Amino acid sequence: MSLSRDPRPRRQGGGRSAHYDARRAERGTIGQHAAEWSDAAAHSVFLALHAGCARKGTAIGRFAEEVLASVGLGDARFVARDCRGMCLADRTVALGILRWHAERLAEATTGASCLTLVVLKSFGLGSSSGVRLVDCKTATEATTERLLVARELVALDAKWIAEAAGTSEADKARNAGPAGAAGGPGVTSYVVTQTEEERGFTLPAFDADEIKRQKGVLVQMYNIQSTRAHCMPSLAGMKKIAYWVRNEGCWPDPARVSLESMRREPTDSALLKFRRIVYGVMVVAAGEKVGPTTRHEGACGSKKHGAQWAHGDLLEELLSELGEAADKIPETEMASVVAVMHESLFKSTSRGNESVSLAASQQICKVVDYVSQAKLASAHAMAAANAVHGRGGGGAPKSPAGSKKTKRGSASSTPDKAQRKAGKAERATPTKWPDEEGALGPNGLPRKKGGNPAGASCERRAKGACQFKTCSYSHE
Repeated sequence: MSLSRDPRPRRQGGGRSAHYDARRAERGTIGQHAAEWSDAAAHSVFLALHAGCARKGTAIGRFAEEVLASVGLGDARFVARDCRGMCLADRTVALGILRWHAERLAEATTGASCLTLVVLKSFGLGSSSGVRLVDCKTATEATTERLLVARELVALDAKWIAEAAGTSEADKARNAGPAGAAGGPGVTSYVVTQTEEERGFTLPAFDADEIKRQKGVLVQMYNIQSTRAHCMPSLAGMKKIAYWVRNEGCWPDPARVSLESMRREPTDSALLKFRRIVYGVMVVAAGEKVGPTTRHEGACGSKKHGAQWAHGDLLEELLSELGEAADKIPETEMASVVAVMHESLFKSTSRGNESVSLAASQQICKVVDYVSQAKLASAHAMAAANAVHGRGGGGAPKSPAGSKKTKRGSASSTPDKAQRKAGKAERATPTKWPDEEGALGPNGLPRKKGGNPAGASCERRAKGACQFKTCSYSHE
């Protein structure tokens, strides 16, 4: 075995200087790396970026910056709508990587509109208690400090937020300030609290200005002028609807955006609450075209605007059909109809990957079926209630527990004959169910001589003989 003349031992470890880590720490350099792309996620996002760039006619860099800015503000439409060909795991990976790059972009552009929690952490922001967000170790501690920071930010003006970029100790001390003097004289603080569940299914970036702009698009496209405040959800309701339309790309989930959450007055009808959800979806989705992987099947596509994801004319036609049905059925049955339709629209657009236009066109022809099912269910419930009332109404009252029984023939146990005849006649012919031909009986069916064949078997007939002249039960 031959060896080299001057063998040198291999270097153990890397080739960096011994002072490398200390110098990086002194400069404040922090190494961060985004998550690794999967092949399917990278390919789908690459195609979606080029398709969006060609659709808008802008440069690829400019369009990518717009996408990252929207993702940084909580808008995930690019991944949910334009990249629908990916599975759930690839969508999660793509959204996480885009959010990471959006935060880095926000760090590079320190405008107040681009400030995120990561940027505020890097600025050393903290509450007046002296604890910085970056120093929080546990989730409970971070949540508590975020609430304190939110209260103090709301109490201060926008200029303070711009001054939060100061990195010196003097700037941090001035920005924190005393807890009692945060708002100053004459300043009212409004703190909005949300549960983790509500915060997770809300789009905060969809504000009043965005709603006003979307209403203008709706009027320009369909000339719909009926989006008055009475027919629209509240601002909080609009943010919840915007989350499902823009982030999830489907109709709002009834479990998260229920019909009862649309109630404003105790007298609001079921149709009015459903109308508010419909108008909320119309406003949020105004101008949104059908994605490449969404099922549409030519549902009301206009040459001027193209295939719309939520066409206003189709949704107006659906509300008109429901309005005609509401004039013919009671409120309880109408509530059942709109509840079934709300659930059906969500499942069609989420699991069936259909556009709202296609789902609404399919629901228009099903209104009659929903009304028939609601009437049948109401009739069954009424018949069951009447049957229970008829069986439980008869019979003599039982003696209370612990009472003494009286002997037969005693004065207290033998009422006179007139009282017994009056009680027997009252039990035989109750005033609620008159013994007349055509009158409704306890089961909701008309009384007939010899019994009504459409009813159930008469219990009195089975025991011997029915003492009524007419009966709504069957004597066959």
